[in-house]
Amino acid sequence: MEKSGLAKKLSTTYFIIIISTIISGSYCLYVLNMNSRSNTEMRTINLPSIQNLKDMKQLMQEIKKLTETWVYVTNNKDKGRLQHILQNDYPQLDSNILQHKKKWHNDAELELIDKINTNNTEIIDTINKITQLLNNSETYLND
Repeated sequence: MEKSGLAKKLSTTYFIIIISTIISGSYCLYVLNMNSRSNTEMRTINLPSIQNLKDMKQLMQEIKKLTETWVYVTNNKDKGRLQHILQNDYPQLDSNILQHKKKWHNDAELELIDKINTNNTEIIDTINKITQLLNNSETYLND
């Protein structure tokens, strides 16, 4: 009788160990899968979005500097650079940000990027008006 009681206790203990191992392994796979999804989201959404926003900030600073030289200097090679940015670089970068924005989940971030985009659009529209008003060296002579 002692052997059957001891065998029963050993088999119960092994059973508990096996079940515990299966549960902990399943939990580890679940956590690994969650981390993998988070890593993929960070790599494909967050990091490119952050880089695009940094690029947009630098581009807007460059636009500001080029606009100031447009206003104060009549003959300037930077005018071509500003026009290139306004016609090519800015729309491309804005398009990239909007594509990444579709994958965002945080409403506060979405609201903030909409506000930034609205402000940038207003700035670009104002710059376009300035460049149209001061489109040649003769307009600088008129007061």
